[in-house]
Amino acid sequence: GSLAAWLSAPGHPVSAFPADAERLRREGCRVVRLAGRDVFEICFERNGGFHLYVMPRNGLRIQPEDLSPVFRAEGQLASVTWGDARFAYVLVSETGLDALRRVL
Repeated sequence: GSLAAWLSAPGHPVSAFPADAERLRREGCRVVRLAGRDVFEICFERNGGFHLYVMPRNGLRIQPEDLSPVFRAEGQLASVTWGDARFAYVLVSETGLDALRRVL
């Protein structure tokens, strides 16, 4: 959909993604239930495949320091987690940490 197209555009940093829970629902994003919460999944391509998970922060106890990007690698998967005032995000790919840094 249009959200995946936005994420695929090289000029759009993923950290500036215009998250809106209602729009994510309207666009038919896949929803995964995690600990009783809806987590939206958006898959996109940008010189490799990426999976962006977006979860509304309502009621989550997230400290301000948890909003800054944290990069991790485990086997073939690399991820970065971050947050903003309304959402928590996880971006996952098999393209490596450098690719995550470039698209973030």
